[in-house]
Parts: sequence; C-alpha cells; structure tokens
Amino acid sequence: TFVGNAAHAGLSAPLDPTPTAARGGAIASAAGLFDVAFTTFANNASQRELLDLLATTSGGALYLTPATPQLIDYRLFASLLSGNSADLGGDCARNGILVTGQSLFDTSNDRTDCSGTAATNVVTTTSLGTLADNGGETQTVRFAPASPALNHVPTVDCDDAGGFDQRGFQRPSGAACDIGALELENLSLDIDGPTAHVIPAGATAPQTVTMTW
Repeated sequence: TFVGNAAHAGLSAPLDPTPTAARGGAIASAAGLFDVAFTTFANNASQRELLDLLATTSGGALYLTPATPQLIDYRLFASLLSGNSADLGGDCARNGILVTGQSLFDTSNDRTDCSGTAATNVVTTTSLGTLADNGGETQTVRFAPASPALNHVPTVDCDDAGGFDQRGFQRPSGAACDIGALELENLSLDIDGPTAHVIPAGATAPQTVTMTW
C-alpha cells in the first residue's frame, strides 16, 4: 500500500534558477524492472514547491523509464489507483511498454499512460476509505463492499498474491480475488433459533435480526 507519498520539484540550489522535476510520487523506476501486483496506490502526488512555477511534475503514483532497449515489459496487475495527481500522468507517466490487467482506476485521475486498453481493467469510482489499522502489521486502505474491486480477479489469476493479502489474510475470501492490497473479509453468519436467519457471505445490504429469550 502506497498512500500520501510525494515527490517534490524545486530549484536545485538557492542561487540556481534551473528548476528540477518531480517524478513518481510513490515509485520512480529508471532503467530498472517493474512488476507490481495486488497493490494500492492512493493520494500520491508529484508536486512543485510554491514559488517554483517552472518545475515540472509527472507520474503522481508511478514514473517508469526503462533501459534502452527495453528488454522486459513493465507490468501492473490487479492494482488499485485512486486520487493520485501530477501535471502529466496523474496515475502514471512512462516511457516504454507497460502491460496492465485486472486493475481499477479512478475516473478522476489522468490514467492515459497507465490503464492502456486491457479489457479486464475497470475505470470507475473507487470508493476507498482512509489509511488505517485493518489488521496485520501494516496499515491498509479498505474499499466499500459495493466497489468493483470486490471479487474482480479470477482465481486462476490470483497466483501473484501468494494466497494472502498485505495483512496476511487469506486470498481469495470470496468467489474471486479482490483488486489491491487488501482482501475484503467475506464472512457469513448463521443464527439458529425458532426461525433460522442467515446473513450470506458478501452481503452488502443492511441486515436486521431480532433476538428474544
């Protein structure tokens, strides 16, 4: 999970009028490999300092520049990108070839260099929460149960997750794997009594149960 990171552009020295560039708020990769799966990038930015209006910013979340020639395609899979910002490429700025799939991109982002044309990608409102303790040793970001991230990645494509999400919780927990770093818990509740009531796994509508004894 990469949340709230920033790359800053500004003057290279107090007396040097040459502006620098901010590239890759979360990850900047130059002449290296990039193969990322089941990761969440939210609210990262490439930004300039207040007085440095000539500085350039690109790749709010990702900035990718391969070696020449590019021997291996960049790969972004089953990842969730939301709220990232830069002048050029809110989600991604890149040179070279980037292969994407099964990923979710927020409609408000400049995703031109990122989402490509893969039919398995989704572009819509991401319905993300905030960075919080959702279990496990590191903080993560939950998405709403109605999010298209839920159960989007077919089980045959879950191998990159290694069977667990960032917290160490099992993947998949439902019919398929979820997009991003967190696998939403998919619990069911059976209540036995004079009349049995079952709250099914993955239920999103409010459930009311009255118990008397």
